[in-house]
Amino acid sequence: KLSGPSISIKEVIKDASMKMEKNSNAMIWLFYIPILYKKVFHFNEVKKIIEEQSVNSIISFLPAKTHPYHCWNINQSKITQYVKNNIYRRQDLPDAWYYHHYICSFSLSVLDELDNELMFEKTYPYLLDEKTREKIVEIDTPNDLKKWEAVKNQE
Repeated sequence: KLSGPSISIKEVIKDASMKMEKNSNAMIWLFYIPILYKKVFHFNEVKKIIEEQSVNSIISFLPAKTHPYHCWNINQSKITQYVKNNIYRRQDLPDAWYYHHYICSFSLSVLDELDNELMFEKTYPYLLDEKTREKIVEIDTPNDLKKWEAVKNQE
């Protein structure tokens, strides 16, 4: 019932939270199994941010590999920009980030406000450093596993 491509992780967590001891301030930490690289340092740092800044939702972010201003939809040979703009110089583009579930924690008190990717406009962005970004591989395919083996062998 709570498995498959049409079920979001949010639905699974909502279901599980109904079976847990009720504490609306409880923090949920999401650990994705296909992400093998994890450093305790990052999780301790995030825990400190949550406690010291009263953060109730936090997720990691990485710089976008392709800027959304450069992305287009193609439908029956017709193109439309996803984000209308006329910027042509890369150095004039605003910073763009995308989320990654390497770090993902939130309070049950905001669960209903989160989207299906477990964030909302009040989510605290935890920016991953370059060294960490290079080591994160989400293993979904045999090629991903090869990439992970190469990363692991560098340590």
